Amino acid sequence: MTRAETNAALDRIYSITETTTQVALSEVLGIRQSSVSDARKRNSIPGAWLVTLVDRFSANPAWILTGEGPRYLLPSDSRDEMALAEETIEKIRAEAIAEGRRAALDDLTTDAVVDMLRQRLPQGAALHYSGEVAA
Repeated sequence: MTRAETNAALDRIYSITETTTQVALSEVLGIRQSSVSDARKRNSIPGAWLVTLVDRFSANPAWILTGEGPRYLLPSDSRDEMALAEETIEKIRAEAIAEGRRAALDDLTTDAVVDMLRQRLPQGAALHYSGEVAA
């Protein structure tokens, strides 16, 4: 990602989480504040952040990274679909742990997260993402 793309993605993350500071964002994501600074310096959005944003906000990872497509993967008022999204995230976590990943989610690449999400979307739902972003 370029610096401009990273800054734009971080702006979308701040928007979707309704936060305005690195401290507040780090609390929402369950990470250290320095991790937000590190992501900005490395020009990358960690895959684990995308999983958290899908889990907590039904955020569309493609929208976060590119600004394209719908802001959310699923309508926020559909409890059945929200339950499915939660099950999907739990399955992703379980698979990562079962594969013996030391930091189960942190070492997933963004592309891996997007691929796992695509495989588990309800029939008829679409996730559009192109490009490679290092976690």
